[in-house]
Amino acid sequence: MEPAKGVFLEASKDFTSFRKMALKMKPKLRIKEKDYFFIGIYKGYLYGLSDGNLLKYLVVTNTGDIVKDVNITVRVTGLHNLLFQAWHLKEDIKGTLNGNIKFRENTIPLYIEAIEKYLKAIELLIHPNLQKVQQYKEDLKMLKEICYVNPRKRKKLSYNTEELKIRLYWSFNAILERKVYTEEDLMNFIRSFDENGDFNVNDEEWKDLFKKYWIHY
Repeated sequence: MEPAKGVFLEASKDFTSFRKMALKMKPKLRIKEKDYFFIGIYKGYLYGLSDGNLLKYLVVTNTGDIVKDVNITVRVTGLHNLLFQAWHLKEDIKGTLNGNIKFRENTIPLYIEAIEKYLKAIELLIHPNLQKVQQYKEDLKMLKEICYVNPRKRKKLSYNTEELKIRLYWSFNAILERKVYTEEDLMNFIRSFDENGDFNVNDEEWKDLFKKYWIHY
């Protein structure tokens, strides 16, 4: 996320204030040759620092027009949610390898599974080659073993945790810093998690999300 500027700041001005700031998601979603952007309204503090608490959001075009189409909005929202989770996992990987996170044993498989699904998406979207796939498998095995070790002892392991962190960080940054996603990219992203995945705007989970956060619900 980055501060909204220009037409994006203008589009969100009615929803911001001294304690509410607008941030724009860096990647944009391209649907039928038109670009769409996610603008989040966050709780802010003095000097414009946000604590990451999303209050509301809107979707706008590259000319600053606010989008009210629910089918477009659900796709842009979906991309934001995927990237938001990717960012959290990237930070968790950093904390794990730095010895700052202690896991309950029953949560480790779920954590590794989530990372594995993102690496599958990264492989599909960014660099589909067998060498990377094999490296990912080895990295995941190493990360899983590290998770079971007491945080205080992780830095004493024979693993090169710094190299592992760099490799996994680079992979997650590749999707977080990507400038444009097409609708096909997005569907491939979704189906890395669920081969039958799609966006059903009548789904109750989407309705609840819209009701809570979408400005034009």
